[in-house]
Amino acid sequence: MHSTEEIYNPERQLPRLLEQESTFSRVSAKDGALAGKGSRRRSFKRSVGHDWTVAILYGALDTTVWIVLYALITYVRGDTFYSTRLLFALVDLIQLVVIVQALYIVGGYDRNVDKRTLAYAVEHILAVVVAAIFSAMLIYSAATFDETMKPSRGVLLLSFMLFLPISLSYRRWIGKYVAATVANRSFLVVGSGEKAAQFYRSYKNSPNRQLLHFVDTAVERIGKPIAGEGSPIVEGGIAARLQDLSERYSGIILAKGVKELDTQLLDKLVRTQFQRTRVYTLESFY
Repeated sequence: MHSTEEIYNPERQLPRLLEQESTFSRVSAKDGALAGKGSRRRSFKRSVGHDWTVAILYGALDTTVWIVLYALITYVRGDTFYSTRLLFALVDLIQLVVIVQALYIVGGYDRNVDKRTLAYAVEHILAVVVAAIFSAMLIYSAATFDETMKPSRGVLLLSFMLFLPISLSYRRWIGKYVAATVANRSFLVVGSGEKAAQFYRSYKNSPNRQLLHFVDTAVERIGKPIAGEGSPIVEGGIAARLQDLSERYSGIILAKGVKELDTQLLDKLVRTQFQRTRVYTLESFY
């Protein structure tokens, strides 16, 4: 038999939870009320505030668009290289997997990557081009052993050429709503020591423009700037902020070691990780 302390130990559980890439979400009463009123746009903006929702949305759109495009172009051009429908589906699946992997690498499914920038557009184009080349190599290498797996080069090329602008377009469109969900939100940073100050300086020089709110339990640090004049003031009241997160924060960042936090605060952070607000260590946030 295990004791209660062994079964539920926040100091042991929090580091393990912070290593997980998935987050757990819940629908608030406010969300339900708004949905009941039929406010689709606001519901959509709230839903894209979740990391997993946006990734699933992009993935579903990519899958649908690619399957429809490839099937339609194959039908229109009368490609008869496939001996069975199963073989056609296999070739289609290989290309789709390569596309998803390439876009994942450049942040195509990451809510925090701004899809409206020129930098991302270039990366998206390169990812799709590389996916086209790599999938063609895979398919035509297999075709040396089985001629029935050799699709038309014209179908492949045209499918990727159409997929590229379409997939980039809906990412840019969805990106506007994603930006709207985080425009008035900030990160809650727990800690006010040298690590927190260094993090603030690094964050300030990054492209991210969300605000940082620094809080700490150290009374002597409350009311002082985190990194000199003009930087955010360290505040108190961590417990109250964790009880009423609502939609104010995009996430919570631990700028101090887990062992430096008291048991009650650790308990609240563990519970917060299972809500819609994610908890990061400095390493995982970077």
